[in-house]
Amino acid sequence: MLAGAWLMRSGVEGWPRIPRAARLVVGLLSLVLAWLAMAQARVVGINFLLSVLVLVWVADIFAYIAGRTLGGRFFVRKLAPALSPKKSWEGALGGMLAVVVLAFARTFADAAAQAQVPSLYSRLASMGWLVLVIAAVFWRP
Repeated sequence: MLAGAWLMRSGVEGWPRIPRAARLVVGLLSLVLAWLAMAQARVVGINFLLSVLVLVWVADIFAYIAGRTLGGRFFVRKLAPALSPKKSWEGALGGMLAVVVLAFARTFADAAAQAQVPSLYSRLASMGWLVLVIAAVFWRP
């Protein structure tokens, strides 16, 4: 995450300064690690895998909705204008809030249903509610 934020700081014009071979290796490594994470999530159970996918879908959908309805009303600066000019801080915060609500709702639903295969959220909640909130906000498979 920190390396990604550092790379984004230089914007699109900063990419040519990174050697092409390094970009290719990091890109391929990212794809392999993402595939391994999804394969491991499937081994844990389909409920766990779907909870990871739903987290991403909810974050994207609600970020879009919040950005379209509230974008520019609270924050003047855009999120990353060089990379995506329409992305707003309101959208990012809307996606984060939706994921936190989803995490709590799914944790309570798993407990009520006594799920055999716990979701990602139930596993995180077992480590504490603060861990659940932090992981839900920053988790990006």
